[in-house]
Amino acid sequence: AKVRDIAPQAERIVQISPKPRDSEIIVEPVKEEEKWDEALLPGIQAIQAIDAGFSMRDFLEGSKTAFEMVLAAFGKNDRETLTLLLSKELLAQFGQDIDVRAEQEEHPETTLISILSATPAEVGEAGGKGHVTVRFESEQIQSRRDKSGKIVAGSTGDIHTVLDIWTFERDLRAANPNWTIVAT
Repeated sequence: AKVRDIAPQAERIVQISPKPRDSEIIVEPVKEEEKWDEALLPGIQAIQAIDAGFSMRDFLEGSKTAFEMVLAAFGKNDRETLTLLLSKELLAQFGQDIDVRAEQEEHPETTLISILSATPAEVGEAGGKGHVTVRFESEQIQSRRDKSGKIVAGSTGDIHTVLDIWTFERDLRAANPNWTIVAT
């Protein structure tokens, strides 16, 4: 376990491999790769060969935070937060969806109740870039409101289980430890 300062949430969104400082206490972790599906081990090891601080457990915790932040920011049309989390290409797609919603008479509303699981589906490295695809299973309330705020579809009480598959990417040689969402 590492003892470290807690950074503001936006700075540690999916920061999974902070560089230790001299004042930090470092305890050798149990070999994490023994705890993951064998098919993922080569990818985890390829990332760790470049970024020795990579921890799948820490990555998944960060990915859940990013998942929550993206859903909330998208629901509020918060492009500033989305810019921190999404690749330029994905940000453009989300921006188009926000623009279309603004022009419509009705708009969807999603409330995240809980994340049931965040499971790695694919892990790998190519050309110095790490990529991790995560399967999120969450409980959400989904509805559609008209411009006056009246619910015209769905309900504020019906909870649905939703499956999302997102891919995160990071230049493993860069000083910036944050991962970017490149596909949803």
